[in-house]
Amino acid sequence: MDIIGSVHSFTVNGANSVHTNLWTGYNKLVRPSDVVTVEVEFILLSINDLNLKQQKFSTAGFFTMFWTDSRLTWTPSANENVSFVYANENIIWKPELVVDNSISQISIISDENLLYRVDSNGHVKWEPPGIYDTHCEVDITWFPFDRQTCYVELTSWGYTIDVVNLSHHKTNINLEDYKQNGEWIIEGTAIAWNELTADGSRYSQLEFIVHLARRPTYYFMNMIFPVVLISFLTTLVFILPVESGERISFSITVLLSLALLLTLISDIMPTTSIHTSILSIYIMCILTFSTLSVFLTSLNLRLYHKEDQLDVPKWLKNFTKKVLLRCSCKQKYQDNRTDSRRDIIENEDVNTGHKTVTAAWEDLDKNTKEEEEDVNLSCKEISFLFDRFWFVLFLAMTIVFTFFFLLVLGVGSHL
Repeated sequence: MDIIGSVHSFTVNGANSVHTNLWTGYNKLVRPSDVVTVEVEFILLSINDLNLKQQKFSTAGFFTMFWTDSRLTWTPSANENVSFVYANENIIWKPELVVDNSISQISIISDENLLYRVDSNGHVKWEPPGIYDTHCEVDITWFPFDRQTCYVELTSWGYTIDVVNLSHHKTNINLEDYKQNGEWIIEGTAIAWNELTADGSRYSQLEFIVHLARRPTYYFMNMIFPVVLISFLTTLVFILPVESGERISFSITVLLSLALLLTLISDIMPTTSIHTSILSIYIMCILTFSTLSVFLTSLNLRLYHKEDQLDVPKWLKNFTKKVLLRCSCKQKYQDNRTDSRRDIIENEDVNTGHKTVTAAWEDLDKNTKEEEEDVNLSCKEISFLFDRFWFVLFLAMTIVFTFFFLLVLGVGSHL
């Protein structure tokens, strides 16, 4: 009923009378005599984009500002019960405010077509809308499970703090009309008041803070999952048959695939060395493994196709017997002598009296060891052992490194 009454109480003559009385002798370049406290509320409508490459935070919304101008008062009963009127910036004083961390255009918030609502007590309400592109320093360490904190900074321009003082109307950003973003979740908002000093003068500033968390599903399915799968393909080059002739081409294809993924990720990352993505480090390590696999495959193919298969360097023989054979679960020497063999040696010792049992064992051990050392492996056989050795080693390293990477990325992003 109050709303209906206020509507019916409006008359053209009353509004004209108020305008004539208020702006006769009013100078918009002269501020109110008292210190003006401007209460500001930021109503966020949508997050347009958070560009990691350009470190740009784009939002759409509007500021709602309230202040009091003691010169703009009147008695409604003396003006046909008109309780409020509208004016534009061509005739009314307004605080000079600017979004000072804007990266597109730094200018005074202004619109000559935007109306100001003035009530009979001199309270002025102004709601300038806009799209605000502000700088946001991003931390891509835990990408794509990263969290970002971005700011929209509103500062009094020209008027010092003893003339115009900014204050928050609410303790948080207004999200009542906010539209959900497909990439970012708003975890929380806050408002902070700062005092800036320039050339000995002090100015007030409000920071509207937005805490964001990325929705990781898209990046997990299109980046992390393919990278992990391709990383395991690196190990398959060692079990690919040599006779197929596809080893080098396969390993180089995997290498190029990883290089392409690293390039795609680098394209969306900011060109900064302050923060380094864990995902980029993981891809670089897998890329190193893949490069090493190409190198080892080339050497192994050279060994496999060597003309003189028995011309094996001594160091390679020693490495094969001491490392490759052991890693292949093959014993250099295994004592398979049975109790019957032991009885034969002991009976021979009793009948002949020439050797002791201990001496017989020592001779047998010596002969067996000499036969073991005289075993010659061909280059193809060593190549086969190398393939199995590198396959197991690379597979184990990839599993451990991938598990460690996912663990660090999942846990570190919540710290």
